Amino acid sequence: MKFRWETEFKETEIGEIPRDWEETNLGNSKYFKILSSGIDKFQGIKEYLSTSSVEGSEIVKIEELITYDKRPSRANMQPVENSVWFARMINSPKFLKANEDLIKNKILSTGFLGIKTKNKETCDYLFYYIQTREFQEYKDNYVTGAVQESLSNENAKELLTILPPLSEQSRIAQVLSYFDDLIE
Repeated sequence: MKFRWETEFKETEIGEIPRDWEETNLGNSKYFKILSSGIDKFQGIKEYLSTSSVEGSEIVKIEELITYDKRPSRANMQPVENSVWFARMINSPKFLKANEDLIKNKILSTGFLGIKTKNKETCDYLFYYIQTREFQEYKDNYVTGAVQESLSNENAKELLTILPPLSEQSRIAQVLSYFDDLIE
């Protein structure tokens, strides 16, 4: 096992990273899928979350209870397994990771951008990666719009991301999750 100080580094667009890490973009279908709007027809009631329902990575309120036929037009994003979500708007650090409750009981606003990953480890890692100040500042450089500055799906595909090997993604997410639990 190499220690970090023994690891060789390589220069990338984002900066220097360990040689065995990969710099890629969110449009790389080998790892990610940017989710389109549209939801599956559902029976009964679900909880609608607008971006104002979330502060940081916490759901602080339910915007409203909705049915499939009676919902705001913006209630049109379907959480799926192994997906992370973040607010499209500039200067709006809001993040969600799909869990059983989010998938079964919630519909999100089109103000969220969803990214499905190929596996749980990458999903867990990406959830913490998108919360970094560096990623948020970088994302904000890609927003467009005169009235409401936000990130389009096409621009999101261009965002560069750093991916460690799968085993390191898992360890990074475990450590950060442990600290989240301590903070709670």
